[in-house]
Amino acid sequence: MLLPWSTVKEISVSEFPMAKMIEYKIKADKTDVFDEEIRKLVKILKETKYPYPLEGNRGSLGAYGTMTLVWFYDDISDFNGIKSLDNWVEKHNRKKEVQIILETINEISESRNMYNLSYKKELSY
Repeated sequence: MLLPWSTVKEISVSEFPMAKMIEYKIKADKTDVFDEEIRKLVKILKETKYPYPLEGNRGSLGAYGTMTLVWFYDDISDFNGIKSLDNWVEKHNRKKEVQIILETINEISESRNMYNLSYKKELSY
């Protein structure tokens, strides 16, 4: 976990038991651009007090260029609805800025995989 790419220092999976993970494979010469754009996004999320935590991770040893964003949430209806990133930034007049950031990330990505995750206490030790 990289703190400059995250809106919180730690995540409580009991409070936010679901997550949407996006794994980006970034072009080797564009990792600095990814870093810059994610820092801008995190700044906007913190300034607008976005209610769902974001955790950013960077791959190492054999996974260089693999960047992962994990959006944690507690209610899928709110996460995809009234508190969706798109609705949230529009409400706070930051939609255009965020669109540019996300478009830039997509442009420098060689691939993108998305996963929906949920924490199951009974499967954890």
